[in-house]
Amino acid sequence: MQKRIMYLLTFLLFVSLASATILDDLEDFKNDIGLSEPLLVVLVRIALLLLLSFLLFEVLSKVGLSHGTAGTVSFILALISTVFIPGGVILAISSTYGTLFSLILLLIPIAALLFLVYVVIPGSSLGWRILRILLILLAIGLLIAFKTWVNTL
Repeated sequence: MQKRIMYLLTFLLFVSLASATILDDLEDFKNDIGLSEPLLVVLVRIALLLLLSFLLFEVLSKVGLSHGTAGTVSFILALISTVFIPGGVILAISSTYGTLFSLILLLIPIAALLFLVYVVIPGSSLGWRILRILLILLAIGLLIAFKTWVNTL
């Protein structure tokens, strides 16, 4: 068990050290083969290819195809699908998902505060009521700040 953890930590260290050079190498490779798309579009295409391949593989293997046939068919269908998506559409999808996940991450503290106020805080004494009022005011303040941030998008 100790060796596995040591191997994992060593691998993570090497990956973190090599990540900057990998991105530079990808940019150089993209320029060498003559791609005119930004690196973000290329990386999202690769991510979509992997995602579609794995999803189609699972579906096709549940249908009854053998693993080899399901893998080949799913990779070819995913490759055809991702190659012909225009770069502008990929950038629009990326920005939409980025905005969606940032909104979700901003709503988590507000939901946690409301959960704390209505579920976790016990009792109905004066101290608990004051704490609930303060936490609700904090949640309202966060919602107002959230609304002004969303209006700037």
